[in-house]
Amino acid sequence: MEEFGSNEAEISLTVTITLLFASLFAPFAGMLIDRFGPLKIMRIGIVLMAVTYSLYPLSNSVSDLYRLHFLLAIGLVFSGLVVNVIIVSNWFVKHRGKVIGMLVAGSSLGGATLPLLISPIVNNPDWGWRWGFGLLSILFWLFAVVPAYTFIKETPASLGLLPDGLPKTLKPTDAASNSVSLLTALKSRALWCLGIGSACLWFSIQGLNSQITIFFEQEAAFSPQQAVFLFSTLFWFSFIGKFAFGAISDTIPKRTVLLMTSIILFLGTLLLFDYDPNQITLTKNSTKLSLFTVIFGLGFGGSFSMIQLVAVEIFGPA
Repeated sequence: MEEFGSNEAEISLTVTITLLFASLFAPFAGMLIDRFGPLKIMRIGIVLMAVTYSLYPLSNSVSDLYRLHFLLAIGLVFSGLVVNVIIVSNWFVKHRGKVIGMLVAGSSLGGATLPLLISPIVNNPDWGWRWGFGLLSILFWLFAVVPAYTFIKETPASLGLLPDGLPKTLKPTDAASNSVSLLTALKSRALWCLGIGSACLWFSIQGLNSQITIFFEQEAAFSPQQAVFLFSTLFWFSFIGKFAFGAISDTIPKRTVLLMTSIILFLGTLLLFDYDPNQITLTKNSTKLSLFTVIFGLGFGGSFSMIQLVAVEIFGPA
């Protein structure tokens, strides 16, 4: 904000652009996945995201950021959760909850560790945010692009296996492809409920991501280091929630687990506010904000995992 002379609303618009165009491109991406397969589309998306991250440190204005977030939206749709969940669901049936929990937990692990990694660089006046983002782009090329083109296989059949690593002479524990048609899915109330819930979850967490550290520093009077620590704490507990509730869903009904995580998420959100007879205000209480990062993180992580798992359970992996 300081370097570009921008305000919070202008910076927050980058998140809106990403989410808006991601939602618009999602149906088109789905058609491409059906035609060319998830792995090819994922590779295109990952390269596009890597290029976008590499260009980010070269931005000279907020307008440049807007254009980059437009490209980022396409990359996210092509290489995001949809294709990853499809590929993982092709590989696992019996332990699908645990594995998808581990998959989506990766984003929280990044949110928990990367801010701490680059914080010394960003807060150093001799380096700044451009060098910090440059480091992130290098890491993305190494740990996202390279594996996508070398290690990842689309289906177990490419290695002569069935889901869960079974040899072809055995049968999987469950049908791996009980997908429903597009028309049937569109008529399903479950699809619309999951879609609305997913949209609300994404908009809330992305809005939180873009604003929470600013709030911690400017409103709650935390130091930059304390703000980064709280931000990382939220994602550490999101990481725990994604894996833990994914694993739990392998033993009890997934819709029950989704309800549990949604309640936890709601309770965590309530901790952001102070309540009195006349008004509701954002809290500046350090204890409540610390507890918020724990409860909200668990609820967000669990809900995020469960939306993917419930969708696969109802509509099939692909």
